[in-house]
Amino acid sequence: MADHYKIFIALVNLMAGSAIFIYTHNVQKTFSFSYIRHVKHYIVYYNILIFLLLVTKYYDVNVSLEALSGYIPVMVKFVELIFSLTFIGMAFAVFSFYNGIRGRKVNHKIIKFIRVFLILTVFGYIVYIFINPQTAAYKWISIVLESIGDLFFILQVVILTAMFLYSKRIENPLEAKMVRFYPVLYFIGFVSFFILYLLPAGFRLYLLFPLLFYCNIIPVIWLRFYFLRFAQDSLVIVFDNDLRDTIFKKYNISKREQEIIELLLEGNSNKEITQKLFISLHTVKNHIYNIYQKMGIKSRYQLLNMFIQK
Repeated sequence: MADHYKIFIALVNLMAGSAIFIYTHNVQKTFSFSYIRHVKHYIVYYNILIFLLLVTKYYDVNVSLEALSGYIPVMVKFVELIFSLTFIGMAFAVFSFYNGIRGRKVNHKIIKFIRVFLILTVFGYIVYIFINPQTAAYKWISIVLESIGDLFFILQVVILTAMFLYSKRIENPLEAKMVRFYPVLYFIGFVSFFILYLLPAGFRLYLLFPLLFYCNIIPVIWLRFYFLRFAQDSLVIVFDNDLRDTIFKKYNISKREQEIIELLLEGNSNKEITQKLFISLHTVKNHIYNIYQKMGIKSRYQLLNMFIQK
């Protein structure tokens, strides 16, 4: 039962991960901030880990271990290799994102070092598969390879800490908040996982899903509540009379809908619009739905694309 639940957890997270990737890609297309692509890379790496969880649990439940007894050592080492490479990728994505936030490119020497390290890691696992398990070399290689994931996870924490400290030096309050809350959101997830593994096994199983899901949706939380407020503030809204009249006339936009469009372009949430226009949330949602239908769009990011100049 526990294994079936873990399979369900992994499947739901993978489906969510696909939607989150698409959402992040749409945000990247709307705004000219190149570092968002590194957020996409991190989403991919995280969901590779989820996929590995799905595969391992599926084999535990549905595949006879006796039938695969000769292949199990190789399969286990292969999964460990993918885990290690994924953690390296996650750390590099965070590092690249941190550099992008600061307006820098990753030093080419660091990129070369990562490539060499990846090659050595793959070579190490190949040796690990074929070397005699009774030798001292096998034990040393085992220790080194098994520590790679932990090492690069710690590196992620170090980079996120540096990002948090860097945010304190940013003068623009919206930008500072955006940079600061990226590591904060992940720290909440990391600390929660640490607490999770201190709890009894029965509690862990049922808390695993919300934690995995939370870590998966962190990019959406960060983009929606922190990045977009900064990005929209940094853009020049092309909303002169000629453009406004042309668009509103073309799509037959009512005066109330025009007011709502202007508030959407300013980055207001639905709730904030209700407070400014003194109308109900249901009415706001109906107006937004009608606007989308008239203009042939599906999101406020597509709406922004019609009115902004980067």
